[in-house]
Amino acid sequence: MNIILDRQTSFCYFSNSSNISQVDQFDQKYISNNICDLTNFGYYNITNNQNYTLVTAVNNQFFVLQNSKQIQIVDQFFEYLQLHNYSNLNFTDCLKSTSYNLTLSSICQNDTAQYWLSISFDSNGIVIDMNSFSIPNRFTNVSKINNIANLNFILGTYDSYYSNLYGKLYLFNSSNSSMQQLYDYNFSCQDFSVALYNLNSDINEENLVIILYIIDYLAFSQYIFIRNNSISFQEPSALMWIYNNIFGVQIQILQIINDELFMLITSIEGVGQFLVYSLKQYLFERVRYIITSIPAYGDLKPNTISIYSNGYLLQQFKKGYNYIIGVYQISKLLNNNLEEPILMLESINSTSLEYALISNLESQNPTCLTFNDGSVLYYPIYTRTLKCHYRIHKKDVQVNTQCMNEFSNGSYELTFILPDLDIPKSKSIYTLLIIITAQLIAFYILIKYRMRNIGYINTEIEI
Repeated sequence: MNIILDRQTSFCYFSNSSNISQVDQFDQKYISNNICDLTNFGYYNITNNQNYTLVTAVNNQFFVLQNSKQIQIVDQFFEYLQLHNYSNLNFTDCLKSTSYNLTLSSICQNDTAQYWLSISFDSNGIVIDMNSFSIPNRFTNVSKINNIANLNFILGTYDSYYSNLYGKLYLFNSSNSSMQQLYDYNFSCQDFSVALYNLNSDINEENLVIILYIIDYLAFSQYIFIRNNSISFQEPSALMWIYNNIFGVQIQILQIINDELFMLITSIEGVGQFLVYSLKQYLFERVRYIITSIPAYGDLKPNTISIYSNGYLLQQFKKGYNYIIGVYQISKLLNNNLEEPILMLESINSTSLEYALISNLESQNPTCLTFNDGSVLYYPIYTRTLKCHYRIHKKDVQVNTQCMNEFSNGSYELTFILPDLDIPKSKSIYTLLIIITAQLIAFYILIKYRMRNIGYINTEIEI
C-alpha cells in the first residue's frame, strides 16, 4: 500500500524501532517492527576519483559527469557508456552546464579566456562532435545557463564587486561569438526560463522562443523570433497578474500545450504558484487559471536551479553549507485542477549545487544524480510503501508511524479496513463431502467398466 506520498517527510519509522536517533540516510532504506515493513528512500554513494564538478542529464537518456579535463557518460542506472578526454583544450575549470536535445553545453575557462564548449552525442551516448567558442567578455560569476540550438543564455555578472549577487541575462551567439544583454533595465535578474514554442524541424525556419524572467523580483516575458536565419527581439513586457501580486525569486516553464503555457513562480517567501497563461498572437493574454501551490519548506528559499521532467519537479534549498533537493510529483497537475497544495514527496541531502534528473517514460523510477563530499550520489526515486502481515483476522488494523523532516517531526495513525473473508464452515464441509463422494463413485464405475471383459487370472509360480 502506498502511503505518505506527499507530506514533506524525509524519513519515516515505527515508534518501537531501535536506534532511530542514529539513523543514516544512506543505509536505512527499510524499517521493520516484526509485523510491518516500511520502505524509505535509499541513497547510494559511488566513489568519485576524477573530481567531477558538474553533472547534466542529456536528452533525458543519460548523465554526463564533467570536470575541466574530461567527461564520463553513464546511463540512468550508472552503467558506464564512455569516457571522453579534452585535456588538450587546457581548461582550468568548468563553471556551468546545460543540455538541449543530444548536445551538452558548458562554460569552461583558463587563465586568459572563457569558452562555450559544445559536445554532441549519438543516441547511445557516444561523442560524435565537439566545438569550443570564445566568449567575448569574462564573467566573474555565472548563476545559470541554458540554450536552444545556437541561442545560448547566460545569467551572470562581469563586475567582481557584485560577483556574489544576481547578474543580468545575456544572449551569446556562438555562430559569430557576439554577446548582448536581453533587457535594458538597470536591475539584476534573479532567474529565467526559456522554451521553444511553435517548433519546426529546422531551428532556422519560423520559430518562436519564449523567455520568462524575474527582474528586480518582478516577472517579465519576452519573445525571440527566428525567421530564415535572422533573429529579432520583442521588448520585455510585464506578466501583469504576477507583476501586481507576487515578488518572485524563481520562475520555471513546465510545459506548453497548444496555446497554454504551464509555469511555476516562487515568491520571496518561498511559496510556489502553478499558473496557466493563454498564448494569443505572441502575447501573454492573461492568467487563465491558478492551478495550485507549493507551500514554503520551513524558512528555506529555493535557488534558481529547478528541474522539471515528465511529471517530476526538483527544487534545491540551501541550509548552512549543505543543500536539500526537494522532489515533487506533479504528473496530475497538468491535466486537472487540484484544490490541495503540492507537498514534497521526498528530499535528498548533498554538498553541491549541481544535480540532474532523468525521468523517462520507459523507466518506472526516475533517477537523480548529485555530489556529496566528493562522491557521486546516485538516488533512485520511488514510492514509499508500507507492508503488513497479520495471521489473526481482524476487521481493522491500526499502524502508528513517526515521520520527520529538516524542521520537525510528527506521527501518523493509519487504519486499514480489512475485507470480510469469513465463509460458513458447515456449508464448506458439506460441499467437500459431496465432492469426495462423487469422485469415489466415478472411480468405482471406471474400474468396473475396464474389467468387464477380463475373466479369472491364473498365476503360476515356479520355485
